[in-house]
Amino acid sequence: MPDLPHIDQISFWLGFVAATLLWWVLGRLRPLLPAMRERIRQLIRAIRERNLQGANDFLRQETIRRAQRMHLAAHLFPLDDLVLPPLLLAPPPPIDPDAAPKPESAASRELPYLPDWPEFVSGYGYPRLTLVEALSFNVPIAVTGRPGSGKTVCLAHLACQVARKETAAGELMDYAPILIHVLDLDVALDENKDPAEAIIRYISARAPVLLQPQLRRLLVERFREGKALLLLDGFDELPPGHHRPVVEYLKALLSRYPETRLALSAAPDWIDGLSELGAIPLALSAWGQPERERLLNRWASAWNEYILPQLSRHGVTQAVSSDLLTGWLACERGYATPLEWTLKVWEVFAGDVKGPTNLAAIEAYLGRFCKGIITRPILEKIARQFLVRGQAAIAYGELDRVITEQTGPRLPAVMPAQPEEEQTQTLKNRKKGRRDFILSAGEQALEELVNSGLLAEHSGEMIRFTSPVFTGVLAAFQVSEEDLLKAVAEPYWPVYNLSLHYLAARSNEADWIDEFLFVENSILARNLLIAGRWLMDALPTAAWRPHLFRSLAGLIQDESIPLGLRTRATAAFVVSNDASLPRFFRQLFTSKSPIVRRISLLGAGAWGDPLLVPDITALLYDPDEDVRIAACMALTAIRTEQAVNLAAEVLMKGDEGTRQAAAEAIALLPKIGPEIIKEAAAIDDILTRRAAVFGLYQLHDPWAMQLLEKMTIEDSQWVVRNVAAQALEDLQKPDDHIPKPLPKPWDCPWLIAFASKRGLGVAPNQPVNDLLHQALATGTLEEQLGALEYARFIHDDRILIDTYSLFYSGQREISEAALQTIYYWSISGVKLPPPQQMV
Repeated sequence: MPDLPHIDQISFWLGFVAATLLWWVLGRLRPLLPAMRERIRQLIRAIRERNLQGANDFLRQETIRRAQRMHLAAHLFPLDDLVLPPLLLAPPPPIDPDAAPKPESAASRELPYLPDWPEFVSGYGYPRLTLVEALSFNVPIAVTGRPGSGKTVCLAHLACQVARKETAAGELMDYAPILIHVLDLDVALDENKDPAEAIIRYISARAPVLLQPQLRRLLVERFREGKALLLLDGFDELPPGHHRPVVEYLKALLSRYPETRLALSAAPDWIDGLSELGAIPLALSAWGQPERERLLNRWASAWNEYILPQLSRHGVTQAVSSDLLTGWLACERGYATPLEWTLKVWEVFAGDVKGPTNLAAIEAYLGRFCKGIITRPILEKIARQFLVRGQAAIAYGELDRVITEQTGPRLPAVMPAQPEEEQTQTLKNRKKGRRDFILSAGEQALEELVNSGLLAEHSGEMIRFTSPVFTGVLAAFQVSEEDLLKAVAEPYWPVYNLSLHYLAARSNEADWIDEFLFVENSILARNLLIAGRWLMDALPTAAWRPHLFRSLAGLIQDESIPLGLRTRATAAFVVSNDASLPRFFRQLFTSKSPIVRRISLLGAGAWGDPLLVPDITALLYDPDEDVRIAACMALTAIRTEQAVNLAAEVLMKGDEGTRQAAAEAIALLPKIGPEIIKEAAAIDDILTRRAAVFGLYQLHDPWAMQLLEKMTIEDSQWVVRNVAAQALEDLQKPDDHIPKPLPKPWDCPWLIAFASKRGLGVAPNQPVNDLLHQALATGTLEEQLGALEYARFIHDDRILIDTYSLFYSGQREISEAALQTIYYWSISGVKLPPPQQMV
């Protein structure tokens, strides 16, 4: 046998013991290794963050600086002094056929979802979301609203919250806020380049040279970590033909960085292409009387702080005290966008009131720019260029030539001694290296208009009006026959839309208006509803008004169409501000149709005329419960002392449904509402206390939650305790209205179950058109509702026919869902055939 190697006994046993100890130590440390690795990663990240702190601070401060100037009165006050936290109308919660339906508030049940007419629900307690909440599940959000509704301010407000790391920003406080206008973004795609490079290049170029490399590293890291918040303004201002390059760019960006949060502004009638990103359009909540009063008070405070001292230094005194002006404006009734209301308040405080209408306030604002070489014809000529060319922005040099043609070639003026920061980038580029620079008349006018805030400058020496409202008002005076044909053919682009609006406002008789109304063939009556917005500013004696009113009234009384479409027609009446509205509503109150009575009550509440209170009160005893609930909601929307007392009486003595509606509506009344509900929660009557729980649920205040907790324990009746406990449980859950990504069809449990019943399967990445067609045609109500969620993103003739059939089904829930699907198709650019061809 071969000799075995000699083993030293001492060395062997020492090695054995050492190895045993080593493995024992490693075994004990093994559970700690993940935590140690995480700790090391955190240390590395902390070091990296310290190295990038300067760039992070610059990005946040620069974002705040820019955001503070992104509003109408930026030359007077910073945004913080005026801003009211913007809210979005909450969309209906998604339907899950496998889940039990959740209870809704009376406002959610009675009021249809009206993203294109948010004014109608502004006085009611319709569910609302903040933009922070809307972005919670990383769904791209398209903030929609008419020009002047506050989309830019909404994005700027969120940018400030994130940049300051406010607690209201939630998890977004750790994100890098990127606030940018679409006209400043180079959206040309290069397969060899990172799509984020365009954003990084734009932001870095505005930083000090020594900070640019650090800022670039910061932005690259934030995109890679999924910690970038992109707030894109101006998408709504692009003509429809210019959407595609931006959509393709955003698609590439989100494909490479899927965790990037995106919110952008969009027009309410046209979001072509955004559906490909999975973007959810959410409408900005319109301002009601409480919001107008808050803005008025904030303006008065800022005016007294900033403007009055300046006037005093120049020996000028304000003829009327701010308190009197505030009191006068607080009595205003009717509807106005934030832009229109701001201009109305501004003209009153400035003392250049031109009339009582919203249009007069806009004219007063535009009139302030007409001085020196800038005349009204020049402004109109500039605006017409946007109408003729169909562009959101025009080159500086082109506008210079247009103005110079109007005024003459040159004025003998040397470059004015403007501060560097007040000169446009275009002018800085032109005068670079030149000691004396002679300005043309066009250049002088453009510099003045940009510096004073009517025009804005963007990358590539491009100029635009700061709001399409101003473009539309001015261009309406220069519309040619050719312009009119183009605008009528595409009335969804804001510039065309508003040019038609303000042209109609000046027209007593016009063949084009009659033709526009006569050719209506949309299932959504889009031409009628577009023209419905013209009524507010139109001449009371305009010959086309009666025909339009009759057509809208016909929609209201058409029992074959969904409630949402009929309510839109009612909203057009309400927004018209017509003097005959009280008589019109009284006539509808006597209709034999419960739905017409209900719609008219909601319209009367939205209109807010106290003279209608006795007529509304009579309908509190209507045999139809929905009508009684609508009457109660209308009383609280009117908000006079008499109306609120009557609603409080319903809370104490009504039936179960009207008590709940009264409690929910009263709870949201400013100042007095919470106190009334607090008292109702302590009343001996069981039904009143139970209704008070629903009111407390609407408040989301700490004291309301404490009172609910007390009621779950101390109330003597189990019915009240159970309702209070359920309310507390629901308050702990995420809001069902917050948009969530739609599950892929092959991951959708109800769709898989529906397919299995028919011996089919749902294959990944395969079309489900046939399956959705079967669900829409033969499924249960819940399955049809679920199928309509997917149908929004599918363009198939069979599904189109199925949806049209459900639209006319006469069943409220399914017809409303079909209406929302067709509306989404419409704003996404789908060509909808006339209903007579489909049903």
